Amino acid sequence: MSQPVTIDTSLKWQKRALRSRYTTRIQGEDLLLRQSIAAYDQRRREAWEIEILASFPPVSRAIERIVSGVLNMRWAILPPIDQADDPIAHETARWIGESLKNPNPTGNGIEGLISATVRDLLCYLAAAIERQPGDEFQAFWAWPTPPTRLEVFSGWQPDSDEPRYQFHQAAGGAIDLYDDQLFLIRKSNNSDDSQPRSPVEIAAPAILSWVSLLDYQARQTRKGSPSTLIHLGDISADELDTFRNYWQYEVEANGQQPSMGGKGTPQILRLNPQTDDGLYLGYAEYLLKMIAIAFNLTPRDLGLTDHDNRATAGEAATSTFADAILPMARLVYRKLESELVQYYFPGYRLELTDTEPRTEAEEAKRAVLLWEKGVITLNQTLVAVGYEPIGPEGDYRFGEISNGSRLLDTALSGAPVSGNPIAARSRGMARTGDRFGRIPTARLRSAAR
Repeated sequence: MSQPVTIDTSLKWQKRALRSRYTTRIQGEDLLLRQSIAAYDQRRREAWEIEILASFPPVSRAIERIVSGVLNMRWAILPPIDQADDPIAHETARWIGESLKNPNPTGNGIEGLISATVRDLLCYLAAAIERQPGDEFQAFWAWPTPPTRLEVFSGWQPDSDEPRYQFHQAAGGAIDLYDDQLFLIRKSNNSDDSQPRSPVEIAAPAILSWVSLLDYQARQTRKGSPSTLIHLGDISADELDTFRNYWQYEVEANGQQPSMGGKGTPQILRLNPQTDDGLYLGYAEYLLKMIAIAFNLTPRDLGLTDHDNRATAGEAATSTFADAILPMARLVYRKLESELVQYYFPGYRLELTDTEPRTEAEEAKRAVLLWEKGVITLNQTLVAVGYEPIGPEGDYRFGEISNGSRLLDTALSGAPVSGNPIAARSRGMARTGDRFGRIPTARLRSAAR
């Protein structure tokens, strides 16, 4: 039977190791690594620190780049697979889609919900969304919630009737929240279930260095900052004071052309940088590249386009879409599908309709071509160009119907659905609570605003 492997950490072993030149070199490198890590200052940041870091121009631009990309992703609500031929299921899917486009009465629409969620994920690597059941006219309600004010009860169990979260209000006090009232979105977790660092936290050292460099550049180029030092040689203190007064009041204040005379030749020393190299513009670009890497973006996304051409610009846009935008969009929309759409309407699906970096014109041309060749159905064509499917009558290919072009034109001008189609069929089946028949009593949205 094999014996467990143990590591000898006694002083005797350490003395033997120190006799080895190789081990000594490794320990020296380890010391340098520890010093580098300490200088890197990769500690966990407080919420208020992250808010300040996220407000600086390079970080704000990186966040906006990803947020705008996710908002431009097109999506559609599809009925359950086993109800593909049911007109009511298609009408219900359209009704759910309309509710998701306006998930709360604040007027910000799904853009406000997605924007707040993506920003929280980039800043804190976690986001929170409050959910409430809808009524006959609204499928459900959803509000973004500050994750920094939430406390998760570690002892909560799925079959428990106890609250799972506690929300701390800005004005003081706390509100207990149940699992059916709020859900979390986490970008990733370590193997020990601890939270990794967010992109803003990872980029924090580069951000702070960029701010320090920006302050240095501002001080060096600020008006009124002394730029030269004139050395007059061996003169008395009275002569030096006289020359200072002359230079300050006559040359600088009144703009008189300076003229000097005396023994020897005065020496002029330049105090401020005389070229761009003295402002460390190359180092500033390096810091911007480090910030871009933390967000999985390209330098071009932060305005570094000096070495761009048509080919590299297109490649950079494709890389940004594949590495930063698409993974974030899939995370957010899949969570909305499982915790919002399917939570209240099991079987209905929220799908991203375009996961390739194509322009709208290219996508529309591709979709119409596939439709005219009979490869995809009319509903698939509508979804691909950003419109809602029209129901079972749209599950046909171009060659299967004689008026395909007219039906496509009709579908593109269809009116939006209002009201619950299920309730229209049976008014007595309108949903007034959640899937468990309960109406949550805590109203987090009123406390958080």
